[in-house]
Amino acid sequence: MNSKKKSFFYTLLALIFSTILFEITALDIVFQEFFYSRQTSSWLIGEDNLVLRLVFYTSARILYISSALFMLFTIIFLRKLEWVKKNYQGLVIVVISCFLIPIIITLIKNQSHIPCPDQLFIFNGSFKHTGLFEILNNNTFTNYIIAPAHDRYFPGCFPAGHSSGGFSLLSLLFLFKSSMLRKSVLSSVMIFAWSISFYKIAAGDHFLSHSLTTMFIAWLMILIIAGVVEYLSRLKDENLHQE
Repeated sequence: MNSKKKSFFYTLLALIFSTILFEITALDIVFQEFFYSRQTSSWLIGEDNLVLRLVFYTSARILYISSALFMLFTIIFLRKLEWVKKNYQGLVIVVISCFLIPIIITLIKNQSHIPCPDQLFIFNGSFKHTGLFEILNNNTFTNYIIAPAHDRYFPGCFPAGHSSGGFSLLSLLFLFKSSMLRKSVLSSVMIFAWSISFYKIAAGDHFLSHSLTTMFIAWLMILIIAGVVEYLSRLKDENLHQE
C-alpha cells in the first residue's frame, strides 16, 4: 500500500471514529460551553467585534481566494516558466482542490439541516440539538424556521464551510518534495485553517466536530484529486511515448 492509499485509509478511519465519537458523546456541547457566557447569554466573540471579523473572516477569505486565483493565473498564463513546468502537476492539484473542496463542503452544509451552536435552545436559540444521523421532521421546520434557506437562521452548519478554504490549502503539500518544506507548509496551513475554525467556534457559528469533519473531508478529497491528476498525467505520457 503506497503512502497516498495509507493516508486515505487512515483519514477515512479518523473521520468515521470522529463522527461516532461526537455522535454518542456530549463533547461538542462541553467544549462549546467554554466560549459561551450563561450570565450574559453571549459568545466569547460577538458579531460586533469588527477587528476580529476583519482578521479571521474577511482578510482570511481574501487571502485564500487571491492565492487560488493567482495559481490559476500561473498555470494558464505562466506555464512556460521553468518552475511552473516542473511543478505544473502540483499546481493543478492545488487549483482544483481550492475551487472544488469549498463548493462540495458548502453543498453538504446547505443540505445537512444541522443547526449552529448559537441556533440551539441550550444557547438561547430556536432549535433542538440535532445529530448527524437525526432527521428533522416537518413539524420542527414548521415551528422554528423563520427565514428562507439562504438566511443565517436556517439550520445548515455542518460541516464548517468557512474553514474549508483553509483546509483545501493542504493541497500545497503536493507542490513540495523536501521534507522540511512540507513540514513548514503543513504547520502554516494548519495554523491558518484552525485559526479560522476557532474564530467561528468562539463566535458560536460551529462546533469543534464541524471543523474536524471539514478537515478530514478536505484531505480525502485532495488525495482523490491528486490520484486522478497523476493518473491522467501518466496516461498522457504513455500516449506521447507510443506516438
